[in-house]
Amino acid sequence: MKNYFATIVLLLALMFSFQSCYVNRTTIGDGPVGKSGDKVQYSKTKQVYLFWGGIAVGQGQPATPTAPHYQVKTSFNFWDGVISALTGGIVSTRSVKIYTKNDK
Repeated sequence: MKNYFATIVLLLALMFSFQSCYVNRTTIGDGPVGKSGDKVQYSKTKQVYLFWGGIAVGQGQPATPTAPHYQVKTSFNFWDGVISALTGGIVSTRSVKIYTKNDK
C-alpha cells in the first residue's frame, strides 16, 4: 500500500513539474513575440474538456483586439492540473490569454 502511495505522489510531482511543456504561443500580425516583457494582458478565458480532452464543453472565446496584432497563449497551469488530477482527467481545463503590445 505504501508503495502505491509513493508512486502516485511521484507521478503527481512529475506531472506538475512538466507544466511548461503545455504552453503554446501564437503571434498574430505584429503582436508581441515570445515571453517578452513589452506586452499587456487584453483578455482571458478557460476552455473546458471532458474525457481526457476528447470532448470540448463550449468554446471559451476570449475577446480579441480589433487590430490584428496580438498574441494568443494557451497553457495548462497549476490549477488546471489540480482540476484534472482531482477528476482523474474526466474534466480538464486550459487557460487562454490574449496579449497586446504595451504602448507606452
